[in-house]
Amino acid sequence: MPATHGCVVVAVAGGEFTLRQLLRTPDGPVLRAAHPAHPDRQLRPEQDFSVWGVVTWNIHKI
Repeated sequence: MPATHGCVVVAVAGGEFTLRQLLRTPDGPVLRAAHPAHPDRQLRPEQDFSVWGVVTWNIHKI
């Protein structure tokens, strides 16, 4: 499954693993955390970033 707008992804950004929603914006991709206390992470072209996978299942009710 490709990582598209709105998907929850397992990603590496700036050398750190993260699990966030991938959003495509006019300013470039953004990683959004589910918890509002964590700020959005705007990805820059020069930043090291890769998607390791797309979340397709969850065993707990969200």
